[in-house]
Amino acid sequence: MYGMTSLELLWGLGPERRRGPRPALSTAEIVGRAIALADAEGLEAVTMRRLAESLGVGAMALYTYVPGKAELLDLMLDAVYAEMPQSSPDGGWRARLTAVAHDNRALYDAHPWAAAISSSRPPLGPGLMAKYERELSAFEGTGLDDIETDAALTFLLDFVRSNVRADQAARAAREQTGMTDEEWWASNGPLLARLIEPGAYPTAARVGSAAGAATRATGESWSSCTVAPSGTRTSRTYSVCPIVRALTSTSMCSGRVVGSASTVSSCLICSRMPPSRTPCGVPT
Repeated sequence: MYGMTSLELLWGLGPERRRGPRPALSTAEIVGRAIALADAEGLEAVTMRRLAESLGVGAMALYTYVPGKAELLDLMLDAVYAEMPQSSPDGGWRARLTAVAHDNRALYDAHPWAAAISSSRPPLGPGLMAKYERELSAFEGTGLDDIETDAALTFLLDFVRSNVRADQAARAAREQTGMTDEEWWASNGPLLARLIEPGAYPTAARVGSAAGAATRATGESWSSCTVAPSGTRTSRTYSVCPIVRALTSTSMCSGRVVGSASTVSSCLICSRMPPSRTPCGVPT
């Protein structure tokens, strides 16, 4: 398949199969194995050589199905889009857009590598197009025109994606340093206090102190909920930090709480980590 573009591969426009032995592999099998490899070890582990080894073939054999890694990534991303959960919440557009955010967060939880792939030139395959159609429909009743709807959806998806990236970076920092955010601030705070004059940055000092106090708030100010994507038996527990909680009039988990859990992740929206790793018990 040398010379084939991603669009041709995504829509199955490959050359007609000639007579002869049945191919040892299929494009779908290669993509599925690549996704499993990325899920387990990260995107950097997905090389044509490593993928070929996992499939028991030579690296050059893969190029008869996929011309390169760029095209492979497009196929992987479109495949996970096609299989992502599709929530159908009761209620108006607010509930629908909340579900869109949750579903995309669930996608990145299941496939963290997907958040690292640039979205400037998305793979316009059947998986993405079905996702785009479904998510645009969530805006019905908002009063936005077509251009505003597209812009609003882009903002929502970028918001979720950027917070996932921030969460991933925070987790990586904790693993690399062996310190939580609270421990890092406790270690560096005294030095910063000596280096920075109190009156030099009055606005930053005021806002930073308020944000820090909110982050260090007791667990009673945090909310937690366990979300089960529609059609699945797996679940993920999220937190909502005091700041986000104060700014939102409705629960992020409205209609989707399926129980409690023993651990919580960072805030669903701003990625701050709670002061305690256990749910606070405040009903959402």
